[in-house]
Amino acid sequence: MNGASEGGRFVYMTDEELKGMLIEAAAEGARIAIADRDRKNANEVKKLNDRRVYNMQKLLHNYRHIRNNFLESISTAEEAREASEEEAIIRLMEGKDDVDISAIERTKTRSGIIITDIDKMMKIFKKECSLKGEMGKRMYDVIRSMYFLKKPKSVKELAEKWGVTKMTISNDKNRAIEILSTNTFGMAAVKNYTKNNEM
Repeated sequence: MNGASEGGRFVYMTDEELKGMLIEAAAEGARIAIADRDRKNANEVKKLNDRRVYNMQKLLHNYRHIRNNFLESISTAEEAREASEEEAIIRLMEGKDDVDISAIERTKTRSGIIITDIDKMMKIFKKECSLKGEMGKRMYDVIRSMYFLKKPKSVKELAEKWGVTKMTISNDKNRAIEILSTNTFGMAAVKNYTKNNEM
């Protein structure tokens, strides 16, 4: 038997009672620790998803700029390649030309990969949207019209075109960006998307 003071009184417990109390306390501590770990993991997944959605928005917002720079970098790299090595060295030594040909090549390669990936992602997205009826068609048109046209359309213009509210267009855009971020950045974004944004 073991004893413990309880409010000025001494309480006796059998070894079995003490063992049961310790097991119960350990189980409660484990439940609290698991719940805390799960909460932290959920927060990390949300932060990861938020970062991916933000990155997707930046990619879409800068698509035309990246594409234009890519096309310009091709011609700049070709012009630089055409110049003889000797001429390039002389120009660099005279301070007339600060072009780093290898940097142009690296930038061109990165831009080409980004453009190719975004274009592939949009083809997949178009197929997905075609299976979702009118809402899917509208979602695809919203992204295409806002980010891929030479003269982008506003939320207001798209709302008028589709006969819906500006809020509906904004919701379509946000839903589409989450889908695109999942398609682009992988399955880690899926858990939060499916939980919060069922179509």
